[in-house]
Amino acid sequence: MQWPQGRATGWIEYAKGLRNSMALAVHPLSGELWQAENSRDAISARNATLNDQTLPHDELNLIHANGHYGWPYCYDNNSASPEYANWNCVGYTPPVKLLPSHAAPLGMAFLSGHTWPRALHGALLIAFHGYRTNGHRLMAYPFDAAGHPQGKPVELIGGWEATHTTPMGAPVDIKVGADGAAFLSEDRNGTVLRLVYDKTSPTR
Repeated sequence: MQWPQGRATGWIEYAKGLRNSMALAVHPLSGELWQAENSRDAISARNATLNDQTLPHDELNLIHANGHYGWPYCYDNNSASPEYANWNCVGYTPPVKLLPSHAAPLGMAFLSGHTWPRALHGALLIAFHGYRTNGHRLMAYPFDAAGHPQGKPVELIGGWEATHTTPMGAPVDIKVGADGAAFLSEDRNGTVLRLVYDKTSPTR
């Protein structure tokens, strides 16, 4: 896509079969494009045997040119959607990682610099906006030297529940500054948090 005089022209379909691609991040070393997908609600409406509380998962996808990621025909690891129960999902690109269901990832960014613990160097931070159990938190997904997810995710912010004076937290986007600090925006309390790793704190 090009922007002459501030107008978008020359649209090219880069990839398809993606749903609600709010969270996008480019890996700083590989240049690869990553997408966190907000999956559907009410999957049980067409098939009562499917549990809407746990399905479908949100997704972490590595985006390739001309890739097809299955939506709306397939969900999770190439399972046929109930509306397309007989659909052949074999040829679609599955997610690299399944994220918690209904977490609602809206923003993400890779940690840069060496101000955070070694285990989180280059980790992918994902802001989960959702109001259900898996949402309203900030997660870090460690990446290996080759630029791919490894190990278990780390919860950096959780338990952001409503109180008698403040609403439940709802993280929206995350950015990383030149000094390695992370900035998290949140839209129910109208806050921006600056996150740093304090090496002197016994609780970190």
